[in-house]
Amino acid sequence: MAQGYQVSEAANGLEALDRMAANSVDVVLVDWRMPAMGGNETCRTIRALSQVPIIVISALDRHKEALAAGADAFFRKPLDTVALLARIEAGLAGH
Repeated sequence: MAQGYQVSEAANGLEALDRMAANSVDVVLVDWRMPAMGGNETCRTIRALSQVPIIVISALDRHKEALAAGADAFFRKPLDTVALLARIEAGLAGH
C-alpha cells in the first residue's frame, strides 16, 4: 500500500496489459520510455480496451504525444508528487 492505495507494478507495457487483463485497475501510471512496449503503444492499447484514467510520466517532453495516444494527464520528471497524487484522486473520483 502507498498513500492508502493498492499498487501493482509492471516492468513494461506488455506486463502491464497482462496485469490489467487479470485484475481490475482504477488508474494506470505509464512511464513513456519502457522496454518491450513503450508508453505510446501502451497508452493506445489501454485506451482501445478501457476508459481507465491513464497518467503518463516521462523525463522527455512528450505531452502532446501522450495525450494523442489516449493519456488523460502528463507529468514531467522530476515529479511534483502533490500534483500527481491530486491527479490520481481526480482520476479515481471520475472513474
